[in-house]
Amino acid sequence: MSPRLELDSAELQQEVIACLPQVLDATTSGLPFSDQWASLLATLSQITASPIAFVTVEESNTDALQPHVRLESAHGISNPSPSWSTTFEDWHRRTTSSEKFLIIGGTDASGIAATPEVREAILFPLTVDGQAAGRLGLCNREGGYASSFLEVLRPLIAAAACILKTQRLERRCHKAERDQDIISQRFNNVIQSITELVWVGLPGEIEPLYLNSAFDRIWGCPFDTFRGNPQRLLETFHPEDRELFLGTLQLQAQGRSTSLHYRIIRPDGSIRWIWDRAFPVVDAEGRVISVNGLAADVTELKEAERAVQRSEEQLRQAHKMEALGRLAGGIAHDFNNILGVILGNVELAKQDLDAQHPTFESLEEILKASRRGKSLVRQILAFSRQQPPNRKALGLIPLVEDTRKMLRATLSSGMSIRTVYENELLVILADPIQVHQVLLNLCMNAAQAMDHQGEITIHAGKVTLKDNAASNGWQLSEGDYVSLRVSDTGTGIPPSHLDQIFDPFFTTKPEGQGTGLGLSVVHGIMQSHKGAVRVFSEPGQGATFELLFPVAQPEDSERISSSSWMGRGTGQSILLVDDELSVLATTQQILERQGYLVRSFSRPSEALAMIASDDSSLALIITDYRMPGMNGMSFVEQAMRIRPGIPVVLTSGYLSDELQSVASALGVRSVLSKPTTSEEICRSVHRALSSTGS
Repeated sequence: MSPRLELDSAELQQEVIACLPQVLDATTSGLPFSDQWASLLATLSQITASPIAFVTVEESNTDALQPHVRLESAHGISNPSPSWSTTFEDWHRRTTSSEKFLIIGGTDASGIAATPEVREAILFPLTVDGQAAGRLGLCNREGGYASSFLEVLRPLIAAAACILKTQRLERRCHKAERDQDIISQRFNNVIQSITELVWVGLPGEIEPLYLNSAFDRIWGCPFDTFRGNPQRLLETFHPEDRELFLGTLQLQAQGRSTSLHYRIIRPDGSIRWIWDRAFPVVDAEGRVISVNGLAADVTELKEAERAVQRSEEQLRQAHKMEALGRLAGGIAHDFNNILGVILGNVELAKQDLDAQHPTFESLEEILKASRRGKSLVRQILAFSRQQPPNRKALGLIPLVEDTRKMLRATLSSGMSIRTVYENELLVILADPIQVHQVLLNLCMNAAQAMDHQGEITIHAGKVTLKDNAASNGWQLSEGDYVSLRVSDTGTGIPPSHLDQIFDPFFTTKPEGQGTGLGLSVVHGIMQSHKGAVRVFSEPGQGATFELLFPVAQPEDSERISSSSWMGRGTGQSILLVDDELSVLATTQQILERQGYLVRSFSRPSEALAMIASDDSSLALIITDYRMPGMNGMSFVEQAMRIRPGIPVVLTSGYLSDELQSVASALGVRSVLSKPTTSEEICRSVHRALSSTGS
């Protein structure tokens, strides 16, 4: 084939037809687009005798109003100068998809002025989807170009448009793939950054198809450990929660969303709580094709909920104890008056009888029982926090023996109590009621720990703490102490519980069978006595609770013993006020036998009227605190206005620190705890009168 200067349309058409198979092969063989363009442009250059052939394309540019024109491929242009870009832009503006071709040069040299290399050119718009997406150009043919070129070259122009369309489609696909990769990567970054576990699974399957990295953190090991082994994954679930988890898988397979709390066991043995929510995905026919899920570690939240529940339970327990305390205080008040009458009349009866009288021994037993009742009332009041500690020097062994007698009547026949005393003279400064309560608590706990079958040993002796007492765990100053140990033959206390057993409301007993207050009360009582308590226990070896009480000093014992003398009256006038007539009559009789002149009233208003009309012979007032209409404190305040400075003795079954403080501020000389014995009432009267010289 040789170049021709003159156009022979028929011959050129034959050559176009002849080269079409070669062009079509190039465009359909999968060759790179650069090779396809090179083949097509070389063919066009050859058969049209055009030294230059090129293809330009328009590319959208978001930063410019006009599309950018780019040289896609060229034949005969090795290094296009910058002027070519200007020329291409101009040529694109001159041609549109509606124009079939455009000849530039010849009589119109304006389109080639910027590019000296071009004498004449013909441009064919390449239309893709109805838009001129590119230009096919031929330049510098000897003899120029004519309109007949369009019809002759139409198959090759169509081939060029086809290459351009395919190229644009492929580029769009590649861009879409890149965009999809970018979107997928961004989506995966978002999913991986979520602290909750995101998972995707098949309906009814244990092993998920997809998990984010939160699994490794929550489960404490990589998911690869379980990949392909769903049974091993299931074994990480708490045994009590596995059936529940498997049940929710079936619900999900049925298209139901689920929300489940379950526990997992991590490789280090720690247990974590998981909140797992699942949402089935269904197709157009309603079949479940997958399940999407979101799971979170809510262990801290669960622990916070349990803490709130414990606090609420403790608050309910505290309210219950408060109500019980008020009830106990009310019962104790009434019982105090009954005991006061019994104690007073028994003591009066004993005074009327000779010690050899047959009834005397029976009265003594009644007196002992009444004193025991008085002790029990004090325990009730101490329990309800309405009775302050009444510390005095007392022998520990009699108190232990008294407690042992009570326990023998309480414990089952399968229990035995053994006592060991190293020294018979073990004197402590303590409240006998509270010490009695401590012993009962420890012994009852020991009995329950042995399931009421075994032996309790109570050991009493003396110990001396050196200057390293704190390092031995006692946290006490050095000195002599009385040691009281309560041991059992039970199964012992688990080591994990030893640091908690003195905490308020801590209990290992089943719900409803314990408040968790017993040992915390023991601990509080020992601290209030400036003593201490600690526990020794080994699994299977039982438990020993050791109490240390400070030894009573000699002055404590002397103070207690020197106060036993009651003294007698010499006709002094005493005003007695109490709303209980039986208490009023008994107390009046006791005081009159001691040589006092007593006037008694059951109504405070009547007593005030008597004080106002008295001729100043009144030496002392004894009044109850709790009375209807006017309490004892109001009565004392009004009486003091009428008779300033008159000695007052106040009696009450509710003997609190606050009551004693207010009474002292009003000038009350003595506050007695009901029920009072003859000795207590007479001693208080004697001291009150002695302080005024009466």
